[in-house]
Amino acid sequence: MVTFAMFVLCGMLGLVVDLGWSYFVRKSAQAAADAAALAAVSAAKDAASELADYSCGVKAQCEATPRYCSEIAGGNLKAACDYARLHGFADSAQGRQRVSVQAYDRSGPPTVTQSCGQEGATVTHAPTTGCVDTYYWVTVRVEERIPQLFSAMLGNVEGTVSARATAAVAQTMIQGSLFLLNREMDPWKTHMEDGIDLYVGGTPEVTVPGGIIISSAAHGPAVPQDPWAGFISGSGVVDTVDSYTVFRGLGHEAISGGGSWLGGKSYGGEAEFDDPMKGKGQPPLTSTVLPRKGILGGTLNPARDCGGGDCPSALYYATGPDPGCAPSASCSLVATGAPIVINSEVTFKDGTFGDFYFFGGVGIGQAAVHFGPGRYGLFGVQDPSRTPLFDNDNMAQLVSTSSSDAGRIFILSDTQYPGLRDQLAAIPERKVWGGANKDQLLFSRSSIKSGNNAESRVELYGLNKDLLPVNETVLKEKFNSIVVWQDQRNSYVKYTSPEGEVDLSCGGLNKPCAGDVRPPSDSPQLELWATPNSHFEGTIYQPRGAWTVLQAAGDYIGPLRIITGAMELQGSGRLTLTGDAPPIIRYAAALIE
Repeated sequence: MVTFAMFVLCGMLGLVVDLGWSYFVRKSAQAAADAAALAAVSAAKDAASELADYSCGVKAQCEATPRYCSEIAGGNLKAACDYARLHGFADSAQGRQRVSVQAYDRSGPPTVTQSCGQEGATVTHAPTTGCVDTYYWVTVRVEERIPQLFSAMLGNVEGTVSARATAAVAQTMIQGSLFLLNREMDPWKTHMEDGIDLYVGGTPEVTVPGGIIISSAAHGPAVPQDPWAGFISGSGVVDTVDSYTVFRGLGHEAISGGGSWLGGKSYGGEAEFDDPMKGKGQPPLTSTVLPRKGILGGTLNPARDCGGGDCPSALYYATGPDPGCAPSASCSLVATGAPIVINSEVTFKDGTFGDFYFFGGVGIGQAAVHFGPGRYGLFGVQDPSRTPLFDNDNMAQLVSTSSSDAGRIFILSDTQYPGLRDQLAAIPERKVWGGANKDQLLFSRSSIKSGNNAESRVELYGLNKDLLPVNETVLKEKFNSIVVWQDQRNSYVKYTSPEGEVDLSCGGLNKPCAGDVRPPSDSPQLELWATPNSHFEGTIYQPRGAWTVLQAAGDYIGPLRIITGAMELQGSGRLTLTGDAPPIIRYAAALIE
């Protein structure tokens, strides 16, 4: 009887050991499979510069059927094998462990195509997952044979434990009308407290039905001077209607006076407060070297400089006599670095999508300027303390030539913008700008103004991916709807290049590296006047560490999204960001099984 009881007891003990060990190994195998699949997809995503790179090829390797790691020599799928090994699972035909990898794009089998999306939309997904639309997927399978104790009494000396994980590059759509990216320790406008993301002064009414994202976790006075993430000074109103103001961490608003902060409030996870343009880099320039248009004296004369017609794609820069030349001598012209001044009606247009690059700044007087579809680059000024990068009289007219074309993007930068070197080299005149070689122009603040008078008008439409030329794939995929883009280098916060992500090497996301631009420089500032005579359709982007000063007067209603570090809102008007600007598309590597 005792012998039988011991036999049963040992069997039960063996069963417990078998089940416990199997559970432990399965959990370990699942962790390895998860890490391996995500590593392979992340490697493909990091190598990709456009959507086409997710098609089967060098940057995104494919295996239509599972292939063992011992047969994979390199590429992004090798990353899956390496990560599985780091987690204790190394593929071997002779050993107890096997690790296999399967991967494909969305072009055909084994990828599944189904009408399972919203309202019957077509979705392509991995064969192992449900209805999750993907552009490239990787499935990792991990197996291990483990010895048995209890089961060995029944002749089963080994058991097999397996795990499977699928990761993919999937599309995410980012909604919201006002994104404020600064965190509680980020400096911004002089005399404005660090940590305030939205400062409302005066009596404006701000309606943002698309929602507000506030990345500062500032939440008021542990001591009396501590800031709040949002602050209303006076009787202004902030209203998200049926949407929310989403604060990070313990972030909160405060009101000094008779103002109101209406609508729901919530607190999000860290990912919600990332720069929505994270990882996209910066909008590319044309690779075609443009014609040169030296503007004598800096004042654009459409009849003289553009033949009396539309001003075409070109490099626009001011020219004048060499300042070092003796007055009595025959002086050659040099590129002076003075701003381009426009005081008479002009149209910039060149086919379906042009390129118009300005050096020295642009100043527009009481003139009508028509902007055709294209890329408008403003690449620095000589003296930022005196000259804005872009400025216009409040009685000027800045209008798009059409609301149904490929759109336009204004890039606010300096002469160090990526891809500009060949264009600068093509300017034949000697440059007397700045820097050691007299060929550098610097960041400066910008201002886009519209008055309440009938003569004033601002009407600008951002990029339209459906009408952009086929060769503008990066603009189509990454920068749809952008109407103003401020260089990520013109910021108090450093971004990596070419990735376009906040540089965390100095202390993490809450205390990143300082940018090349430092306080008290006001070059990261963008001033906007929102009036009944202004209409923006699209997205205005500034990086974290930059800011917008928005002057509201009268009633402004429009499908405008603003992404910036922080915002100061002034005036007495009613501003409504309707929230129906095209969503921002981002491609993310994520586990989906």
